[in-house]
Amino acid sequence: MLRSFDSLHYKWSARHDDSAAGAAQLLIWSVIERHAGVTRSLNLGRTDTRNSGLVRFKKEAGAQSSALPYSFYPDAPSQVSAEVLSGPMLLLSQGWRRLPRIASRALSSALYRYMA
Repeated sequence: MLRSFDSLHYKWSARHDDSAAGAAQLLIWSVIERHAGVTRSLNLGRTDTRNSGLVRFKKEAGAQSSALPYSFYPDAPSQVSAEVLSGPMLLLSQGWRRLPRIASRALSSALYRYMA
C-alpha cells in the first residue's frame, strides 16, 4: 500500500494457485474500513484482462475498470505480459514450480537482489 495525499494505491499481492482465498480480501476490507472518510480513492492497480481471477477479485471489491493504453518506443518488448509466458520464461517458470520449497526459498534469497 502506498498513500499519496488523499489516494491509496494497492500495488501488489499474490497467492499460490492452490492456496485458499481470503487473505487479500480481508486485507482490502481492513484498508477500506481504516481509510474510509480519510482518503478519496483506492487504486487497485492494473490487471491483465486474461487474469480472470484477479479481475473478479477487484470487481467484487468494488473496483471500476478503465482502459490503460500503453505505447512502446522504439519497439514493443518481446514479453509484454507476465500473465502469458513463452520461450525461456515459460520453461523457467515451469521448472521453478517443480522445485522443492526449501530450494525455491534458498534461491529466492540469493537471487532476489538481482531480479528486483
